[in-house]
Amino acid sequence: MKKYLYQFMVALMAISSFTFFACSDDEDDPTTPKDPTVSGSTYYCNLTFDGESLFGNNSIFISGGPLEIPSTDGIENIAISVYTRYMESYFDITIPTDKNLGYSLRNGIDLCEEEAWKFTNPYENEELVGIVGNIYSPNGDYFTYYAIKSGNLIVNDYKEGEYIELEFKNCELYDYMSSHKSVIVNGTLKAPLDDEQHAI
Repeated sequence: MKKYLYQFMVALMAISSFTFFACSDDEDDPTTPKDPTVSGSTYYCNLTFDGESLFGNNSIFISGGPLEIPSTDGIENIAISVYTRYMESYFDITIPTDKNLGYSLRNGIDLCEEEAWKFTNPYENEELVGIVGNIYSPNGDYFTYYAIKSGNLIVNDYKEGEYIELEFKNCELYDYMSSHKSVIVNGTLKAPLDDEQHAI
């Protein structure tokens, strides 16, 4: 199981930074988002990163939906991205949802306590939670392939294929691939799971 999980993590890291930034139409300008499909009252993101907003006063967009990784026999995941109009800042997170691996995404679950998704960083012998993603801020700071080291990440509300609400409680996101720094995230976000872009 540990070997399988490690292979899964490697495959997930390889594609997580490209999750929601591909264009379906080559003629589209990649720096200009589509028109949002819903009003800002439906979805939201009020996360703080070390006590500060990542997005400032910029227009913010959110998208989310299923993500399958072919190299790991199509393990199912949810991928969520929050970003400014011209990608000055972005935050994305990928959450495993595959029930075949003894894991069930449901209301009230603390994702940081799921033993099925803990893995050991082979370079530092640190136990981390296999929920990964990337962070980029306007000042040039970035976390490439973070994982969760401590804290809580709670699913407040989840409706498969429709939306998910996550609550971050002193959630330490640790960049174990490059900078080896941590950022503490607090707050909540509610994301669509329809593969569409929404303004928030």
